[in-house]
Amino acid sequence: MIKCAGTQINQMATGGRPMYHQRCFALPRLALLAIFAAAALIMGSTPALAQASRPIQAEFVNISNEFASIEAVLYSQRGTRKQIAIVYTHPFAAGNLRGPFCERMAAKGFAALCFNNRYTNNQQLNTIWEPIARDVAAAVKELRDRGYPYVVLVGYSAGGPTMGYYQNLAENGNAIFRNGATLSGFTGFFSSPGVEMRMPAADAIVLVNPSTGVGASGILRLDGSVINEETGARDPALDMYNPANGYNPANGAATYTPDFLRAYRAAQCARMNRLIDGAQARLAAVAAGTGRFADDDISINMGLRANPAYASLALAASTKEAWKLLPSGVKQVVPNDRRIANNRTLNRSTPETVRSDRSFIGYRAVRCLAFDADATTADEHGLDTTSNSNTLYNNIAGTAVPLLIFQGTADNTIVHLTLAELIHNSATRTNDRTLNYVRGMTHGLTPLDATFGDTVAILNNAIASWLAARFH
Repeated sequence: MIKCAGTQINQMATGGRPMYHQRCFALPRLALLAIFAAAALIMGSTPALAQASRPIQAEFVNISNEFASIEAVLYSQRGTRKQIAIVYTHPFAAGNLRGPFCERMAAKGFAALCFNNRYTNNQQLNTIWEPIARDVAAAVKELRDRGYPYVVLVGYSAGGPTMGYYQNLAENGNAIFRNGATLSGFTGFFSSPGVEMRMPAADAIVLVNPSTGVGASGILRLDGSVINEETGARDPALDMYNPANGYNPANGAATYTPDFLRAYRAAQCARMNRLIDGAQARLAAVAAGTGRFADDDISINMGLRANPAYASLALAASTKEAWKLLPSGVKQVVPNDRRIANNRTLNRSTPETVRSDRSFIGYRAVRCLAFDADATTADEHGLDTTSNSNTLYNNIAGTAVPLLIFQGTADNTIVHLTLAELIHNSATRTNDRTLNYVRGMTHGLTPLDATFGDTVAILNNAIASWLAARFH
């Protein structure tokens, strides 16, 4: 394991505030491999270890500034000082101090600050979306205080909406909350009454297998057949796992008619709106003193693994436009390499989570108008992105910094390759946006099988090259 030299208290060049450091240094390669193996178990994957030309140094840091107090690890190569530092966290991972890009980017010569946010290992029960921005701000400020001229946000999976939200807020301030007009009613951050708290912007954003937003990705797999949230009753005519609708329980595959798919997507849309209405009604009762609890309520949502594309490979089969496909670098219409994801049992088993209503309203909810799962523009996608502040493609539309997006072609979690196109096409303010697909890369970043090569190395090399080309 990493060996630490000890803990010391220093006064940093940030107004003399106390900072706590534990300087740790890399041991031999076998020890590093053990670390990566443990980290892979936490992250649910076993990506390959990048080869470092120099030992990796890990500095444990307790960050405390005007934005937040967080624990972090700053990774770097001993004896090097690059101009670029990345920031990494995930909104509901079990731990972020050894996130999937921390050691790997350090092995490429960049600094990487990986931190646990206030909701790390919270299991989403009480996650209130908006305050997570303060944790990202604390990390960005720490790197600025340390003298890094270029700070880059890296968002993986649900970390994508986190980083897109933060950068939009940093660039545009409290205006993104529309004076409390979102579902959560959040009005903004203030350093004192009437004085807006502005947060330091980053210099670029890198998104890897990003979800389109916590609510937006939730509706994609929300079971449209559920008609009673209390009993779990379903409409058989809308059940994607009903053999009468084209599903084969023997192999998990399905062939759905266009009429079924249109009805199903409309049912997903309607159910999301019903969930929002129910949460708002319970919160209104709490506010009136007639609710079950004094300050919040809870909901148990079932049927959260029901995207028809899980069962039908004919759906979401390719991108709409031609994009660069790695590792070949050829620009083409990109085919999907995923396999059937037979989630029938999981969809009917224990619910994904129990959520407080306040958490759901700000974090998981998005008003739906007319949902099109394969749309590549915001208008066609059919979600009211003004109803929350966590829809990634809406936040990206407000940012002007360089943007790099990677999407794996074997990602069975997000599934729709067109969603990366949607995010890219929404980034209209920046004049530097890039979308690359990685052949055979799963949601966990590893290859679907050995024939696709080392997708982790392909991804990390592409990120490093992009960063080096823009920041010197």
